[in-house]
Amino acid sequence: MSARLTELTAEFGMVERALGDPAALADSREYARLTRRHRELLPLVTLLRERDSVQADLDGARELLSDPDMRE
Repeated sequence: MSARLTELTAEFGMVERALGDPAALADSREYARLTRRHRELLPLVTLLRERDSVQADLDGARELLSDPDMRE
C-alpha cells in the first residue's frame, strides 16, 4: 500500500477514536468536522479493506494451486 493510503487509513482510525471521545461530542463544531471527515474517508477505507480481503483470498488460492493434490 502506498504511503498516502497508509496515512489516510491511519487518519480514519484516529477520526473513529475521536468520535468516541466525549469531548468531541461536547464541541459541536469539532464533532461536525470529525463526522464530515469520517464520511469522506469511509468509502476509501471500505475499498482498501475489500482489496485486502480479495488479495488474501487470491494468495490462498495460489497456495492451493502449488499443492499437487489440490491442483486437480
